[in-house]
Amino acid sequence: MDENFRLFFISDAHFGSESEEKEKEKFEKFQKFLDSNLKENDYLFILGDLFDFWFEYRYLIPKDCFRVLNILYNLVDKGIKIFYVSGNHDYWENGFFGKEMGIEFFHDSLTIDLMSKRFYLHHGDGFIKKDKGYLLLRSILRNKVNIWLYKLIHPDLSAFLAKYFSNFSRTNSKKKYYSSFEEYFQFAQERFEEGIDFVIMGHTHIPIIKEFGDKFFINIGDWMENFTYGIYDGFQFRLEKWQ
Repeated sequence: MDENFRLFFISDAHFGSESEEKEKEKFEKFQKFLDSNLKENDYLFILGDLFDFWFEYRYLIPKDCFRVLNILYNLVDKGIKIFYVSGNHDYWENGFFGKEMGIEFFHDSLTIDLMSKRFYLHHGDGFIKKDKGYLLLRSILRNKVNIWLYKLIHPDLSAFLAKYFSNFSRTNSKKKYYSSFEEYFQFAQERFEEGIDFVIMGHTHIPIIKEFGDKFFINIGDWMENFTYGIYDGFQFRLEKWQ
């Protein structure tokens, strides 16, 4: 294996969701992690919910995302390739990341071949069939007509409403996933039969690696409590914790 790059994976930082003190700690760890690890030609995959709320108007984006955006822009400028798969808190991207940031953005999933392996990347929401309430809400929030109507609301009010409901969703859904990984494993095995080598997700905030022979299901964890990230060097996939 002679590739001179590595693959990094992060998810669920939810920047903008916590107290000023916690946001400062989270941001500083994020900045140090990126500065210390990512080099030219490396890949960074963001598996959704980097921000607790992202919604684009025609001429406006959330101002509290600026510092994180600045870091990502500088990484792209250094020759680092960034791919962003949307989550349930940042689905409403409308071209900003590609046009202004040089980041490839995907609203559902991404399948990519690198280092002689095939990776399937998804945020990880929408897989728990018994969570019918969330599945209904997900379909409503992603409806194009509803998105258009939401844009008619003043940005300050829309941000307030979004942050309220995102906090409610996050605090009321955490416990659902501890006994629900079997549905994720089943989904992963179906992808393995299609030739996928790695199924990698976020959303649950629970870091895990499960082997299926020479195939792997991985949940990255989060950047709120665990501060975990994934790294693949062509030989081994590792989940590591940033101190």
